[in-house]
Amino acid sequence: MQLNKTLYYTHNTLFGFYGILLLILIFCALTSGGNSTGFVGVVFAFAVLFSLAYLHYKAAIEVEKGSEIGRLMSTIIGFLFLIGFPIGTCIGLLILLNVRKAKWQAAD
Repeated sequence: MQLNKTLYYTHNTLFGFYGILLLILIFCALTSGGNSTGFVGVVFAFAVLFSLAYLHYKAAIEVEKGSEIGRLMSTIIGFLFLIGFPIGTCIGLLILLNVRKAKWQAAD
């Protein structure tokens, strides 16, 4: 049984969004003509996007199970999203509202 559907779909959507950004970054890096001056920046951007995508992937799996680790990960991600005004703030509020005790569906 799938628990916390809204939160699960939110994390999966963000995982897909970061995946698309990774594909765009790889495409731009491959078509840049092998310019080595921006290589460190591309590697750094790739590492950041990959880690964010993986974090949302793991959070989605844990949220679907209804575990406390998933709740903690979602809370941390929600607070980090609050910084990104205005879209990140809306996503962060959506995550934090679905992590509340009244909305959270814990595994039995």
